[in-house]
Amino acid sequence: MSGQWEVVGKSKLKHSGQPVKKLSKSERKKFVEKAPKVEDILPLSQVKTLYNALELNKENKKAPGKENSSKESESKKVQKKLPEKKKETAKEKPPPPKSLECAVKLLNTKEMAEELLIGQARFQNAPLIWLRGLAIYLNTKMTVDHNNPTFSGKPVDYPLCLLPGEVKELLKRALRDAGESVDRPFFDWCLTSMANGMTKASGSVLGYKMILQLMAFQNPRIVVANIPNVTALLNSYQNRQPIGLSLLWALGLGGYKDLSVGITVWQVVMVPVIELRNYSSYVIGYIKDILSYKPSTKPLSPEQFFAVLDVIFSPKLNLPTNLQRQELGEICSLLKNRILEVEPDKGFCNLFQSLLERLELAAPGALQKELLTCLMTCLNKDPRSYSIWRQLYMKNLPQSALLLGHLDTLWKAGSQPVSLKHLKETLITFQVTNEELAKCKHKEEGLEDCKKFCTELNKKMTVTRSFPWKLGSFILLVAIGCVLAYEVTVHGSFKRSCVGLFLRDIGALHYAEHAWTKMKFFSEEMFGICYENGAYYYAIVAQHGKPYFRILEDVSSTVWNHMTYFLERIKERIPTVVEWINFYAPGLLENLNLYAATAVENSKHLCYAVSEMVLQYSAATLLWMKTNTFVGSFCMENVQKCVLDLLSTTQEYGKWTYDWICQKVQTLSKMN
Repeated sequence: MSGQWEVVGKSKLKHSGQPVKKLSKSERKKFVEKAPKVEDILPLSQVKTLYNALELNKENKKAPGKENSSKESESKKVQKKLPEKKKETAKEKPPPPKSLECAVKLLNTKEMAEELLIGQARFQNAPLIWLRGLAIYLNTKMTVDHNNPTFSGKPVDYPLCLLPGEVKELLKRALRDAGESVDRPFFDWCLTSMANGMTKASGSVLGYKMILQLMAFQNPRIVVANIPNVTALLNSYQNRQPIGLSLLWALGLGGYKDLSVGITVWQVVMVPVIELRNYSSYVIGYIKDILSYKPSTKPLSPEQFFAVLDVIFSPKLNLPTNLQRQELGEICSLLKNRILEVEPDKGFCNLFQSLLERLELAAPGALQKELLTCLMTCLNKDPRSYSIWRQLYMKNLPQSALLLGHLDTLWKAGSQPVSLKHLKETLITFQVTNEELAKCKHKEEGLEDCKKFCTELNKKMTVTRSFPWKLGSFILLVAIGCVLAYEVTVHGSFKRSCVGLFLRDIGALHYAEHAWTKMKFFSEEMFGICYENGAYYYAIVAQHGKPYFRILEDVSSTVWNHMTYFLERIKERIPTVVEWINFYAPGLLENLNLYAATAVENSKHLCYAVSEMVLQYSAATLLWMKTNTFVGSFCMENVQKCVLDLLSTTQEYGKWTYDWICQKVQTLSKMN
């Protein structure tokens, strides 16, 4: 050999001297059976095209032998005309649909049914293959560009609602024929095909989305079974927002039919990406949508309620700048509405037990407030919650102290939060339990707070309200005035009225008439002076003060306009400033709000402690003065006697003074 490369051709092989072994018929048959089939390698659409081409070639082949020259010329003419026909059909190809609605209208149900029958006939034992072919067929018909991966602003069942009823029934029948064992791998394949299709420049995945929506609505639990696969896909395409949002949309479809499925998907798949700017808006919007979606008839369980609350009130949650805490507040209200939608026969007993055991001292203030509100609703809606509370009291003293403190706060605000009868019975039971626990050597946490709040609530329920003296005095004066006016109207004059006759009998009519005359005289004089000189002085004031009033009006309007403009500018700048702060110092505003709320709560507790200390030391001071100062001649009995003597002496001297003034007035009246 020369050590260089040589080209081996057919002639070289022929003259190589090695005989070529020919296969027998049985060996050829075994080789053909074991060889891979075209259907296993190529998609269904390409296989169909290949078979059609083979049939066309068979028809065009002619039998061997001599043929007339006329037939050859005709065949040549036909072969020449074939490319022209192909060109004409290519020119007459219909344009792609402009919208999804137009694409759905162009669907041919009979052709789709034929595709399904062909696939079922060729792959009887492989339903996954003909389901894939059906999905590929539907997806190729939905070649429409769309830039809304989650279909925001559309109905929940969009785009599935656009399909005709016949197509929906055909797809449902195909899924039923395939069996439940194929649902999970087919759903996973559709998700993967959707994600891979969106990576292409002109890839349309609307057909895959329709099938995913149909399967999720028919069997919501199928999305939970595919969570691990979707999580892996989401991690792969996390930086590509349209693909990630499409995966979240597909996995969240089951939540509209089964609320527990939606909560599970939200907690396991969506919460890990809630802090990412590309996904946070959709994640919060999704939980709001499934909580407010009415066709989901299943109530929210306590475990799901607490799972969502833990995410909302998590101190580690750092939301992007374009989301506000108001949206989380809306979620809390929807959660409370859903958790309180329990069946009447079951009542609120189980819910009250779960809420009370979940109430913790270390929880954030906002979370405690939400739980206390739900507990109050349970107490108002179902009196059996009081019996559950009495049973759980000893094991949940800190939680009971928080609930009793909340009741006391509501009572101080002037509202009667619950039924007095059931609360009084419960407090009596609590007081007996507190006395038993106080005898133990080991002091339970929260026992002192429970004793204090029980005592205060008992006082507030037993003490009656004081009489409204101001309102009563006003009503009394108005009533006296009305009666007096009625008497004067009936009898024609004040002297002939019962009041006038009574004043005349006691000798006070003269003084009353004299006072009325003087008051009437001075009021008429004042009215006359104002009537005569009012216009003159008003003209002088208007003449000299009008320019100053105009200046004052202009200045006030200018100041008002500037203040309004300044406030509007501040309102416009607030989101920018908040966004800037959150960008350079994430979580600063939330921490400040949390610290401010904590400071307010601490101030309240401090004021309450100071007031309690003042009352305690005041009581101790009074007790010390009573035992050390007010003794002997200064005892309380002697002091009380001296005060009574002083009051009687003052009253006596006051009576003498009154009589002396009456005598002087009578003397002066006789002289006049």
